[in-house]
Amino acid sequence: TAWRQVLPPTAHLIAVGGVRARQAKTWMAAGAAAVGVGSELYKPGDRGPVVAQKARAFVKAVADNTPPRILPGPRAMIGEGPVVLPQRSTLHWVDIAGARLFSYDIGAGETVTYPLADSLTTLFIADEDQLLGTTETELVTVSDDGQLSTLSAASLPEGHRFNDGCRGVDGRYWCGVMSKGLLAGSGTILCFDGKQAPSVVASGLGVPNGMAETPDKDGLYVIDTLA
Repeated sequence: TAWRQVLPPTAHLIAVGGVRARQAKTWMAAGAAAVGVGSELYKPGDRGPVVAQKARAFVKAVADNTPPRILPGPRAMIGEGPVVLPQRSTLHWVDIAGARLFSYDIGAGETVTYPLADSLTTLFIADEDQLLGTTETELVTVSDDGQLSTLSAASLPEGHRFNDGCRGVDGRYWCGVMSKGLLAGSGTILCFDGKQAPSVVASGLGVPNGMAETPDKDGLYVIDTLA
């Protein structure tokens, strides 16, 4: 607690050295952002189930001490695409209906709102500190203050727009397309590889959402909201 009083709010304290699961909650309540564990998680000779049990205990201890909370700042009409830029300790998301970009400074606890020239439907992280997003029909770069620059455009069926998406480890972008009228079976997934026009890789969907690569990076998880 004394360290927290003299350090700047952007400094993140991590408790290390003999921290046990039952102590994690106390350390975090005192101002630690995280706890570092080593021998308390694994000792030579420990089998997998033992290590897993210890890990679950630490996760539970930390989760119990971090209840969900509402971030300060304006509310979104339709909030989408939350992403964190670790190098900046900032969280970003968009308001589809309000054509706004939100930037939350995790250290300072403040939210800044930027009006957009065109509504974004989601956000990606291109590199460690570069935001990308999709408008209704384009893949765009997004500057810190919400300026948009087109990278690639897609010719979508009338009455359709981009919805959610994700970036693959190989640099390709996977973008879901949905009907504005929420027509089941008309949704698709497009792939941008940066070299040629986007191609359709899946069809017959409703509203492609919650997209993420599989752990082995050889597949794609997709939620169909209308399924």
